[in-house]
Amino acid sequence: MDTSSVQKATLRFLGASSLAVALGFAAVAGAQATGAQAAGAAGVVGSVGSVSTHAARSAPQSVRADAVDPCLVGGWVLTSFSVMATYTTFTTGTKTKFHQTGGTGATLNITATGSGSTSRYTNSAPYVGTLNGSPIVIHAHGVIVSTFTTSNGRLNYSNVTSSGYKVTGTYNNQPLSFTPSTGTGSTSYSCTATTLTLTTSSNTETETFSRVPSSFVGMAATPTGGGYWLVNTQGRVSTFGNAVAYGTMAGHQLNAPIAHIVSTPSGQGYWLVAGDGGTFAFGNAGFFGSMGGKPLNAPVVDIAPTANGQGYWLVAADGGIFAFGNAVFHGSMGGKPLNKPVVGISPDYATGGYWEVASDGGIFAFDAPFYGSTGSITLNKPVNGMTATTNDLGYWFVASDGGIFAYGDATFHGSMGGKPLNAPIVGMATDNATGGYWLVGSDGGIFAFDAPFYGAG
Repeated sequence: MDTSSVQKATLRFLGASSLAVALGFAAVAGAQATGAQAAGAAGVVGSVGSVSTHAARSAPQSVRADAVDPCLVGGWVLTSFSVMATYTTFTTGTKTKFHQTGGTGATLNITATGSGSTSRYTNSAPYVGTLNGSPIVIHAHGVIVSTFTTSNGRLNYSNVTSSGYKVTGTYNNQPLSFTPSTGTGSTSYSCTATTLTLTTSSNTETETFSRVPSSFVGMAATPTGGGYWLVNTQGRVSTFGNAVAYGTMAGHQLNAPIAHIVSTPSGQGYWLVAGDGGTFAFGNAGFFGSMGGKPLNAPVVDIAPTANGQGYWLVAADGGIFAFGNAVFHGSMGGKPLNKPVVGISPDYATGGYWEVASDGGIFAFDAPFYGSTGSITLNKPVNGMTATTNDLGYWFVASDGGIFAYGDATFHGSMGGKPLNAPIVGMATDNATGGYWLVGSDGGIFAFDAPFYGAG
């Protein structure tokens, strides 16, 4: 295979895998043909962290095939990559030897629902190696977005789209540039609280990722509005203003990443909930039960306390509700068709019911008034949380671009929609003193709207 044939090759990859598929490396090695762009299968890598007090695992039998293993949820960074294989070109039948390493720094972010997971190559190192004994260097650019599911020890990807995704480099010191196509596929995986490993079925390619520890996932405000707590995927709680630290899960082994934090009514404690439904109580927060270690159809994404703090509801991405303590079950979307996954819950203390919100802004009201939704509107970015007003006569949603949607008596105080962000918005909290609100980004950035700024993560 000479330089010109590589540059003109229509490339394919024999066997599905993760980063290498996405970048089309094996495709580069795989075949000769005609055409200026790679038409090979392109896969994706995605992710978000995992943590909880049970032992880490590879494919949990308790999660159904179309759910995401909570261990994978969070942010990951590529620390090592290696592929070594011999491929047969489909035009000539000749053997092509391919070896490549590198790519460190590429990031993968897997969401709790699997949808909207991203692979970013902005800061990745070049992939270097040999193709039939000649040097090959590949640089990946752009972002790949996809949907992930897990089943039987495999990470499956679909609905793949890309933004500015292309590959440049050299083969035998001659320029090489192509745009791999995107497709579907799967790869074997193993996951712990700190490490994710992806391996092809033939064991010719291995990728190892380390969890990004500083990915914030939520915030809760003190009842007086004098401060707030932030929590990251490892369960580390940061305090600002008059918020008091009552404990943390940082440093403890978790089976799934922490998904959210919520304050007790008095503000003298808080609960953390993990993607596997594990619930952790600190301060005057009572432990009333959890879904940790129990079968789930979908990951838990949020928690809401009852009015007196003597119970709480957990909500899963399929809309399933789990009630503990004095929390009353008023209904759920579990087992019902959803256009998009559920991402949050907010209690209505006036009625005792609650609202569920989906990533498209669809609202599901259970013994609670319906004030409006964005379910029929095309959003720039998905909704990822909601909070009710102080008197429960309205609510806000927040989207990952910082867009705010206000309904009922909820007042719009401003948003980050349409403004540059260093990281996506992952949550919001209301200031009971002013009626304003705070938004928090996954990097810990805080945006205050008619609410005091007490600091950022």
